[in-house]
Amino acid sequence: LLEERARLTGEINIVKAQQSGMSRDELFALQGWLPTEKADKLKSRLGEDNFPCAVHVGAVKADDTPPTLIRYPSWVKPIKGLFDVLGTFPGYREIDLSPFFMLALPVFAAMLIGDAGYGLLIFLCGLILYRRLTRIAGPAKAQMVLVFGLATLVWGILTANYFGITPESLGKAGGFVKSSGTGIMVDYEALWEGNGFYSQTAGMMHRAGLLWSADPNVTRFLMIKVSLIIGCLHLILARLRKMAALIPDQRALAEIGWIITIADMLIIIWYLLFIGIERTPAAVLWILGAALVMSACFSKPDRSMVRRFLYGFSLSILPLLNTFTDTMSYVRLFAVGLSSHYISSAFNAMAVQLAETATWLAAVPILIFGHGLNIGLAAIAIFAHGVRLNMLEFSNHAGVQWNGYAYRPFTTEQKTDSGKDM
Repeated sequence: LLEERARLTGEINIVKAQQSGMSRDELFALQGWLPTEKADKLKSRLGEDNFPCAVHVGAVKADDTPPTLIRYPSWVKPIKGLFDVLGTFPGYREIDLSPFFMLALPVFAAMLIGDAGYGLLIFLCGLILYRRLTRIAGPAKAQMVLVFGLATLVWGILTANYFGITPESLGKAGGFVKSSGTGIMVDYEALWEGNGFYSQTAGMMHRAGLLWSADPNVTRFLMIKVSLIIGCLHLILARLRKMAALIPDQRALAEIGWIITIADMLIIIWYLLFIGIERTPAAVLWILGAALVMSACFSKPDRSMVRRFLYGFSLSILPLLNTFTDTMSYVRLFAVGLSSHYISSAFNAMAVQLAETATWLAAVPILIFGHGLNIGLAAIAIFAHGVRLNMLEFSNHAGVQWNGYAYRPFTTEQKTDSGKDM
């Protein structure tokens, strides 16, 4: 099927090339795109193939829409699998965000899945089936599975979560509980001092779980804070990339104002959620106002500073509100990861109850179905939330609209690599 598809694709490309040109019996003309470094060699290459012709190489015009050619660095190539699935490309005049996607998406996937057991399972499956995945889906997608699995494994270790099992659940299973005013809770002092399997395993998970706390509320607030900080850094990186592309244009100074705005917005959200909005220092609001003025003054170059400010201010109101909502939207990384943990914990509890009343053989299908379902939901969450944070929030702040199309050379052997000709 793959060979037949390649053959039909080649025939379709030939027909498209014929229809896009002009021809008579004794003469025909074709036009197309090719990378800049290959333009000078085109005529000599055609001569070597004994194909006499006249060649005209023209510069890209302002109203042209050339294809996009991206040459991925070796460490960024796994993220190519995502762009192949989505079929999205930056426009010819837009900036390449693939390195930032390669850095951010595995982290987002790890936080959304949030389980070291799942991460190890994904990594091992990707490793064992690597050749088959490479043959079926290509090396980029196979490498992306390995990266996601490894990132999830690391994050799950930091949060002390293994197939929904935490030090708390081990403490309850081992009988390390005590009564309190709110009910039965884990006696962590006894758990850490014990020498049995449950104590030793819970102790190792606790020592490696730098982001886990015996107090669930502390863990939840910490995860929210981590999500907000990651979101702030992510959006600042987008503005920095946009600023680098604008230099030496004075509009790059407006991006500095937006960077300050994003950082200041994080402080406001921090007081709103954790301290009290009424305790927000006045300096925070003054800095926000100054950053907004800076963004407004340099958003639209104009000789008149008054017109420049009024025009820029009118364009900055909606982005200012979006900065607040965009930063808050990164809390979804914590929320989805927490729901994944609750689902796995619920199926574990169901399996334990079934094993106690019947046998462990009856509980195994419950575990397989429950954790399989949870992994499937996590995969959906990666596209629904992790990809969204990159394709919408991050890309909007970077000024990328993804309105391009891939450069594909006229050949009967289709290449899957795509990249931008800088």
